[in-house]
Amino acid sequence: MRARSQRAWERGALERIPAEIEMIEDCGVEFLVRVAAGVRAVQRAHAARAGERTNPFLPYDEDLFVADVSETHVCLLNKFNVVDDHLLIVTRAFESQEDPLRLADFEAPLYNADLEDGAGIPQSVLDFRRLVATHHVLMTATPEYNGFVTPLLLNMLCWASRPSPGDDFGSVFQARPVALMASSPGRLGGVRVIPRLRDVLAELGMVPVPGFVTVPAAASAFTSRGRLADATAEAGLVALADRLLDASRPR
Repeated sequence: MRARSQRAWERGALERIPAEIEMIEDCGVEFLVRVAAGVRAVQRAHAARAGERTNPFLPYDEDLFVADVSETHVCLLNKFNVVDDHLLIVTRAFESQEDPLRLADFEAPLYNADLEDGAGIPQSVLDFRRLVATHHVLMTATPEYNGFVTPLLLNMLCWASRPSPGDDFGSVFQARPVALMASSPGRLGGVRVIPRLRDVLAELGMVPVPGFVTVPAAASAFTSRGRLADATAEAGLVALADRLLDASRPR
């Protein structure tokens, strides 16, 4: 990777953005933050592609390529960087920056204690644990899968609940307020999974807020911008989010 980075510098494919270093603390966790002093090069690059609905990293400069990660992602050197050897994992196809994170963004093998003993906790799970630990609340949505939560969600919860020697976050789910949401292609909207989802999350130490949101006929329930088409359903979602935020405020 460093050889590729050196070659990219030599060929002029990389541009350094001057930055100042600050330490910021949040929820007892210290973060090293670099504040960019000038981003004109980035702004020029964005202006050149204004109005295009494309992945801003693709097609990429061949000098920035590091490796193929999967069928959906590629690893590139960050052209406009503030640190040496800064890598980006980017999608091969366009995805809006406003799209929420999905569990598919955190691929993990099927949980197995023998696998954990032999190889430790996967980096994707450590990233997910960090994401949970650095946020005050969670909103959890699941399709109904035979009246239960999806195997994908259950697997990540199994992994992320394991104590990790790679971080000091401890039990990332304990006392975390959580809102429950579900969907299905049928008329019930996933209502059958809500009690099971509540039990699973409560067993991990999370605190579900009152109420829930279900989305029937999920395949046609959203607009092209990703919002709920039904105004009543969207109002219910906003009310659930308000209760979740209220639960996170100090008493």
